[in-house]
Amino acid sequence: MPQKEVYQNPFLEYDRHAIEARICAEDPRRGWLPATGRLRHLRWPALPGVRIDTGFRRGDEIS
Repeated sequence: MPQKEVYQNPFLEYDRHAIEARICAEDPRRGWLPATGRLRHLRWPALPGVRIDTGFRRGDEIS
């Protein structure tokens, strides 16, 4: 099996990571079916070098 080619660029440094997470509202009393819910508690980490990109905040409704 041929080895996978790795893209090498001498002008770029690859030393960062990205994590994607989704918040979904589900109703456990209805077999975990999708539901609308209010985001009651939300606290982002306050660490140096951590960037949070989000489209919601505490109090928003999610589905």
